[in-house]
Amino acid sequence: MNLNQSPTTTELKQLILQCDDNASDHIIWVDHHGNVKISPLQNLLPNDFSKAKNIKFRLETCVRGHELVGPTAANDKELMEDVFKTLVKLWNENYISCGIYKARPYSVPSYRETGFQVA
Repeated sequence: MNLNQSPTTTELKQLILQCDDNASDHIIWVDHHGNVKISPLQNLLPNDFSKAKNIKFRLETCVRGHELVGPTAANDKELMEDVFKTLVKLWNENYISCGIYKARPYSVPSYRETGFQVA
């Protein structure tokens, strides 16, 4: 999925579907070319990950077992729309720093206590 090439929620869903929520924490991140990637953290801390990768920005860590990646997440239409809108918004607003952003829209209350929420 590339944010410069008319991305779709279907592409995001395919990325999310490939992840194993029970294997480890994951990070959804975007490189400087607009490629959206999802990486398991396994032996890295989130801050170490940010330093090790060439990222433009990333979303909050998807904590293992919270169904923020994997088949359950991929079939959660509301979650997919929230993550997609956040990625597109951050890309279009040209976020340059290696910031960590939350994937819940500002006007929509969170429906999960653990997950993507507005700061």
